[in-house]
Amino acid sequence: LPLLVGLSQKFINRPVNNLQKKQRTLQVKAEAIVGESIRLIETVKAFSREDRHRNKHESQLDHVLGIVKEKSARKAIWEGVSNIIQTAIFCASLLWVVTSSGTYGSTSSSSSSSSSSS
Repeated sequence: LPLLVGLSQKFINRPVNNLQKKQRTLQVKAEAIVGESIRLIETVKAFSREDRHRNKHESQLDHVLGIVKEKSARKAIWEGVSNIIQTAIFCASLLWVVTSSGTYGSTSSSSSSSSSSS
């Protein structure tokens, strides 16, 4: 279990946290572009370069969307793997309990049948 936690920290949590930092940085940039565009609305449309700002903003948002998708995919993979591991541990534990109690039960029944035949 400690190995699993260590591996999840290294391969899942750290990359997800890095993606989250990139996402926040890109969101700040996108918001700055929106703020700049809003300030430029007051100027004459011919001189505001409105299309350029819109394209720049859309580009930043597309980049953020890509990072969010990657982060979500990594989290989904981790959730799936951890659920499989938990289910496997539960099944192994259940099998161990059933097998152990079955062995104990058969030992006691064989000793009772041997004592009844004596």
